[in-house]
Amino acid sequence: MRASSIRLADPRVLELNGAVRSVPEPHVDWYVGVAPEAEPSGSERVVIATLHIRGANGGCDVIVGSRMIHPNARKVETEDFSRALEDSDALEALYDFARIQARVILATLEVADAVPAAAPKPEFSSLASAEDDETDNHEDEGTSATT
Repeated sequence: MRASSIRLADPRVLELNGAVRSVPEPHVDWYVGVAPEAEPSGSERVVIATLHIRGANGGCDVIVGSRMIHPNARKVETEDFSRALEDSDALEALYDFARIQARVILATLEVADAVPAAAPKPEFSSLASAEDDETDNHEDEGTSATT
């Protein structure tokens, strides 16, 4: 049985795209990014995940986001939070949310490739903070290249 201490809250679709084209090796990947710090409430973290599907006839990418509520989020390091999340019903529910969207995209494209009912093993990463992104963008300003 999966751990139930982490709960899914307010899942949202952030981006969808699909294409009709074949790939040499059909695959399904589940990428999960976890915020490195707890939200101000101390009991939740933002999770952004991508369901990447490439089948024999086409594929899609579905990016979803949600808050994940953990009663001990302030005391749990990102790696420990990710491990607890991997075994939670909340992550499987987020996958189900993305899977439904993927099935709609594939049906719209008339791609008959199946979407697995259960989530593949997630590949975890740590999300960058908005401050890190702003710093990176400012460092890039003022530099340009012409050819």
